[in-house]
Amino acid sequence: MKNVSSMCKAISLAAVLAVGICLTSGGAFAGDADTNGPTVSPSSVAPLVTPAKPTNGSVKCTAAVNSDASIQSCKHCNPADTIHLGTGSYQVGFNKPCQNILAVNGWSRWVQPDTLGTGSEVAFCTTADRVGDANAVFVFCSDASGLVDASFFLFVAK
Repeated sequence: MKNVSSMCKAISLAAVLAVGICLTSGGAFAGDADTNGPTVSPSSVAPLVTPAKPTNGSVKCTAAVNSDASIQSCKHCNPADTIHLGTGSYQVGFNKPCQNILAVNGWSRWVQPDTLGTGSEVAFCTTADRVGDANAVFVFCSDASGLVDASFFLFVAK
């Protein structure tokens, strides 16, 4: 019984020492952070993302875009505002009712790589607001080797 009691005291002492070391180390790390510049409290940091208005997911505009950015077919797209920006990068413009189609305004966009014919398009594409043109969507495509030109369907919904 004496050995069990001694063992419990030893474990308790070890636990207290471990907690003390952790607290001391944490303080040291916190002190190190102070030497790297001013700290900012989380309450004073602006949110990185502005909350978007809700979307109902009702498709308003579509575009079938070839890998050279020519329009194969579309509903309310603007071929004059649709361009190939560089390898794997596109701007697809739209007319009414797809005006000011920013995500923050409740517009959602999704893209589906597709050959627009037979076969398969092996690419991954994503969308974003187009800087400087609120009536267009930025589309970026890549594959395992990097940037790649790809044909795709683009859907714009609200």
